[in-house]
Amino acid sequence: MLADNRTTLAENVSIQGDLERSVKLSNEALDISMRASNYWGQAYALVTMAPIYLEMGYIDQAIDSWERGLAAAERANFTAPASYSLSHMAIAYAGLGDLDKAFELIELSRSKTRSRALPAFINLPAFGLEHLYILAGDLEKAERTLAKQTVSVELARSEPVMFSLIVTTRIIFSLAKEAYEEALAAADEALELANGGKLRLSFLELLLLKGKALLGLGRVNESAAALREAAGLARAYNSRRMLVPILAQSMAVEKQLGNDEAATAAQEEGQTAVAFTAEHISDPDLRARYLQTEPVRRLSEQ
Repeated sequence: MLADNRTTLAENVSIQGDLERSVKLSNEALDISMRASNYWGQAYALVTMAPIYLEMGYIDQAIDSWERGLAAAERANFTAPASYSLSHMAIAYAGLGDLDKAFELIELSRSKTRSRALPAFINLPAFGLEHLYILAGDLEKAERTLAKQTVSVELARSEPVMFSLIVTTRIIFSLAKEAYEEALAAADEALELANGGKLRLSFLELLLLKGKALLGLGRVNESAAALREAAGLARAYNSRRMLVPILAQSMAVEKQLGNDEAATAAQEEGQTAVAFTAEHISDPDLRARYLQTEPVRRLSEQ
């Protein structure tokens, strides 16, 4: 019980942006569970710390935590964290540039989802699949998948991971369709809901997407302001995962405004975050894929 309480606290502080403390609490919970040979507790702690490591740019540690969490979940016959981990890993691999691995993982997640008493775990793979279709450029399949989903953003707010995936996927879909007004309205609504639920870590991607929507509407100064706010929060939360795409977008917007000094500063800071992340990917193929992702390539442009 003590281990689970610490892991739950770790989850709560992570969504509020205190990643360092969350990692510490998760590792304490893991240590307690390992000493007690409690595989349920080990799985819970490991799948909680994995996305935090990812957020901070420690890719190898994130993948190792997920894989160990999956193994512990299997030993405990605990389906929920297995499905959760596979879905989250799929989105992570997509962000690192490996869509093939992402689709493989999301299919595994769907196959492991069994209990209809856990709506977040049932819907997570479906929204993950939609997210991957958008990233792959297949908007027709994404739209068909979206039409089957019935979970509301308000309901999902009680599950932070579900909330983040639902709202960002819907906004990304609107941006892909160049429905910028729709994307902006969805981003503002989601930011309001996230603020009410104190889901501070969700602000980073929502502000990035809001900045993109504003740019699409030609509201360049407002876009720059949203991106500056997002970058400030990413620094405060030590989120290198989000700092890279935020700064890549910010660099382009600052250039458009003629703010060459700010654009250069964004590029240099982004390159530092990229270098840190790349140093923490031991798989050479995955590292190469990451370095070819769109925001990383933009930050590398001369």
